[in-house]
Amino acid sequence: MVERSGDGAFDGYLDLLIADGPPGSLDIVDFNEFWARCSDVDGDGSWAPYRWYPAPGGLLQWASTEQKTSFFWLTEGTDPDRWPILVTDEAYTEWDRFDGSTAEFVHRLLTDPLHPRYFDSHWFMPYERPTDTGDH
Repeated sequence: MVERSGDGAFDGYLDLLIADGPPGSLDIVDFNEFWARCSDVDGDGSWAPYRWYPAPGGLLQWASTEQKTSFFWLTEGTDPDRWPILVTDEAYTEWDRFDGSTAEFVHRLLTDPLHPRYFDSHWFMPYERPTDTGDH
């Protein structure tokens, strides 16, 4: 999805975690490794009944919102394109599960008023990348 749309956030709302992203983005690898270490030390209580990746079937966060909604892949099986998506709020008490691709999930999030996480204003905001001349 990032390869197709670039680095950025959908509607300035759904912030994607990306590997080696520009300033303003969260690195998906560093972010998830940090929380996996915290989970090793503190336990998985905050995310129960789930565990953090790299545990089998663990959570791997790929996006978040400024309202502290978190979007995860549930790493079940060997094909990442088939990993279910879990969505939760900042309390991690209620989890919504979506089966299907990440692209389909984001598309429905943006276009389907019946989607439980739907929002109806749309734009894509690229993260700024410095140019070779130092300009943005």
